[in-house]
Amino acid sequence: SSDLPSVRQDPNVPIVVFVTNDENTFATLFPAYKQRAQGNKPVSMFQRGRDRNYIVMQVVFRGSSDYQLKYDYAGMMAGVNFRRAPIWLVSGFAEFFALSEIEDTKAKIGLPSARYVQRLEKSPLIPFSRFFAVRTSSEEYKDPEQRWVFDAESRGLFHYLLLGDNGA
Repeated sequence: SSDLPSVRQDPNVPIVVFVTNDENTFATLFPAYKQRAQGNKPVSMFQRGRDRNYIVMQVVFRGSSDYQLKYDYAGMMAGVNFRRAPIWLVSGFAEFFALSEIEDTKAKIGLPSARYVQRLEKSPLIPFSRFFAVRTSSEEYKDPEQRWVFDAESRGLFHYLLLGDNGA
């Protein structure tokens, strides 16, 4: 991307993608799934490895796989490029690139998200002092309702930092 010229676009190892529509198969491929509280169970995840990376997806409805795959790939690339990045940056990076349209010769990235706009109209933002302190163990990250706000705020901040004021 010309907006991020120093970002590596290739993780330099193969990516193995497992796709299932069965919850039990997904749980077998992602053992920590069963330990998650109901309502906080992901439908996809990625895992970096030394000689290959893995994306495991449970396709819940037909249109979900495109977004999930782009989200997990972008999250994996955020980890490749920004190893010590805070969780808001990884989440914002993944959300920003997951909402994209990719064609043979062009791509539209950072497309608007109606679902986040609607959610943020109903929920207060996380104050920045707390937002920047969020970790994977934080309530804002673990609770599904608060996670929506955190992801939306992460995406908005990343979008602004990358494209706000014409990229200045």
